[in-house]
Amino acid sequence: MPYLPEKRRLPRRRVRIYQPRPLIAQPGSHAWGWLLIAIILTVAIVYLGWQLYTLGDTQLVRENRQAVLMINELEQHLGRVTDERDELRQQVATLELSAQVDREAANRLREELSSLQGDHLALQSELRLLESVTSGKTPETQLRVSQFSVAKLEQPREFKYSLTATIIPEQSEPVSATIRIALSGMRGGKEAELDLLKLAGEKSGKRVIKFKQLHMIDNEFDLPDDFEPDFVKVDISTDTETIDSLSQRFPWKPE
Repeated sequence: MPYLPEKRRLPRRRVRIYQPRPLIAQPGSHAWGWLLIAIILTVAIVYLGWQLYTLGDTQLVRENRQAVLMINELEQHLGRVTDERDELRQQVATLELSAQVDREAANRLREELSSLQGDHLALQSELRLLESVTSGKTPETQLRVSQFSVAKLEQPREFKYSLTATIIPEQSEPVSATIRIALSGMRGGKEAELDLLKLAGEKSGKRVIKFKQLHMIDNEFDLPDDFEPDFVKVDISTDTETIDSLSQRFPWKPE
C-alpha cells in the first residue's frame, strides 16, 4: 500500500457575520417614544406660536381701531371748543367796545359838567362885580383864577401846568395867598385825588405867593400810570379878611 502523506488539519476560523443595526427603531423601543414626543412638542410649539401671533395681531387691530375712534372724537370736541372760544372772543370784544364807549361818554359828561361848574362860578363872580358897580357901591374885592391850562410834554405821562391868579381891583399892598391844586379822577376803578403840587416836587403841597393884582405860576409833573384825571381843583386862601377864599374847578384837557 503506497505511503500517503498525512494530511495536516488546518485550524478552523470562526466567521462572524455582522448584521447592521436598523436606523429606524423597532416598534416598542424607547426611540419611538422620544420621537413621538418630539413631534408632538414641535406641533404644539408651532400651534401655540401661531395662536399668539394671531391674538397679538387681532389685539393690535382692535387697539388701532379704538385709537382712531378716540382721535375722531377728540377732533370733534376740539372743533366745538374752538367755535365756543371764537364766540366768546367776539362777545368779549363787543363788551369791551361797549365799555369803552360808555367810559368815553362818561368822561365827556364829567368834563362838560366840570366845565359848566367852572363857568357857573366865574359867571357868579362877574355878576356880583357888575351888581356892585351898577349899584354905585364900592366894588367888592374879587380873587379869581383867570387862567389855568395843562400842556403835554415830550415824554408820555409828563405835563406842565400853568395858573394865573387875579385880584380885582388891584390892591395897594401885596396880598399873601396860599395856592393848593388837586387832581380828581379814577385810580384802580375808584375815585381818587392827587396833590398836583406834590407831583411837581413841592413837598409841602402848597405854594405861597404875594401879589397885588396878577401872579402866574407853572411847573412840570409826572402823572402816575394807574391814574386817570377828570378835573383839576384850585383852592386859594388869603390872610386878608376882606378877600374871600376861592375854589375853582377846571376840566382835564391837556393841550
